[in-house]
Amino acid sequence: EASMGKINEVLLQSYPNPLTQFTVINYQLPVKSKVLLRVYNISGQLIRVLVNETKEAGYYSISWNSKGISAGIYFLKLEAGGKVINEKLVLVK
Repeated sequence: EASMGKINEVLLQSYPNPLTQFTVINYQLPVKSKVLLRVYNISGQLIRVLVNETKEAGYYSISWNSKGISAGIYFLKLEAGGKVINEKLVLVK
């Protein structure tokens, strides 16, 4: 099995970034996994939970509407399959 290689969970670049209100977040799962995708502010406070469910293997896209959120730097945190991946988002108004 190991010789076949393993595709890891991947949090792909969000677009647009910097964003003014909407961004699309893409991620990939190699196997069925419990997925947590959250947005945090620069102070580490949880702003929004975007995904909290078990998903089948595949590619996923989710859009985030940041309406009502202040301009600044935010972090996406993807937890799936025992891995944690972070991405920085810049929100401009």
